[in-house]
Amino acid sequence: EIDSSINDAVEKEDWEQAVIQNQHFHCVIYKADPYQVCLPMLYSIWLQLAPILQLAAAGAPKFYTIDRHLEAIDALRNKDIEALKLALTNDILDGVDFLSIDLITAKQWGWRSPPHSY
Repeated sequence: EIDSSINDAVEKEDWEQAVIQNQHFHCVIYKADPYQVCLPMLYSIWLQLAPILQLAAAGAPKFYTIDRHLEAIDALRNKDIEALKLALTNDILDGVDFLSIDLITAKQWGWRSPPHSY
């Protein structure tokens, strides 16, 4: 199971593998629709975000308190499209919340924090 491989990578602090498996998880879901027209856009976004995600992933255990992937899997099993949309939306929003400018610049790179939060 892909979600288990993400959790294993996080436990081992293998951030590269955690990001790769996270991308794989999302792609499997997106590819379920054979008429998916926005996959090229999604791949482009992943290519741009993956390096940032890998840098920031070390802080994930502190922020990763609800496994949104399990919520998505349950929604798929129950064929509940609204629950699936909510789980994926919350997964993305959780990631955005955790990828703040302060976390990346101040903690990962040792840069000075911006004077205000974004």
